[in-house]
Amino acid sequence: MATGGRGLNLRGNFQRYITNATFHRQHYPIPREQTPYAFAKIAEYIEKDLSKAEQLYRQAIEIGERPESAVKDLAGILHQQGKTKEACELLQDYKHLFIADQTKYENLLRNLQKQIFPSQNTFNKAVKISNLSPMSDELTVRGLFLNPTRILHIEMGVESDGRTRYAILRFASHSGARKTLEGYQGSKYKLEWMSVNGEITGEVNLENPQQEQFSLFSKTKEKRNLDESWLYTYLPENNASQGSKDLIDELLENSLFTYLRKPNFELKVSAKPFDPEA
Repeated sequence: MATGGRGLNLRGNFQRYITNATFHRQHYPIPREQTPYAFAKIAEYIEKDLSKAEQLYRQAIEIGERPESAVKDLAGILHQQGKTKEACELLQDYKHLFIADQTKYENLLRNLQKQIFPSQNTFNKAVKISNLSPMSDELTVRGLFLNPTRILHIEMGVESDGRTRYAILRFASHSGARKTLEGYQGSKYKLEWMSVNGEITGEVNLENPQQEQFSLFSKTKEKRNLDESWLYTYLPENNASQGSKDLIDELLENSLFTYLRKPNFELKVSAKPFDPEA
């Protein structure tokens, strides 16, 4: 009777989780079956109990329930618990399960192996921006990037000269920092990599991005380094050499309103009177 009661209790708990977890079912791959693999998904995504999920995934592998998925999920759970080496060994032991998709298997194994012996850049998860103005704040710093969403935290400080400020931007990963720096729009500031230990490891190398000039009358895009004045004036870049030209004509010539310009021809009227019999 006790065993039967325990079974009813497990089924009742499972139904309760499924009934109350509509949101989780929509966003996470939680099966509806009453099996170790399904319970492992619940432990991982709803209960947030990685140790319990690990145990249930191992049970699923033992009974052959979704073995390929269970092995990959178990490897991920082990990695999250800091057992990355064990996760790699697990994948190697069950390599025969991934014959149909060797590419994904090798990519997963390779990525985990990199985490065991990470490169030096992996530890560079922060960027220091120096020479900021005294009035700079977190909003100012975020405005330097096209997409600052990957920035986890910004620490503001004052330089040793007591005037200029600096900011330390922290990211979840080095790759996340790189992605953010691709949209960097500043020019006069100094950017340096900072390790997780707070050590400056080197300057951030950024190439000067070339802006694209779009033309309505061209099928292609020309790449050129734009002068700032080009962004807010109709005048051409070499306008200084054409100072003798009338300013209004110059503006009209380089704007969309060219139809307002004076015509370049003169209407000549003959002085000879009109002869109707001619």
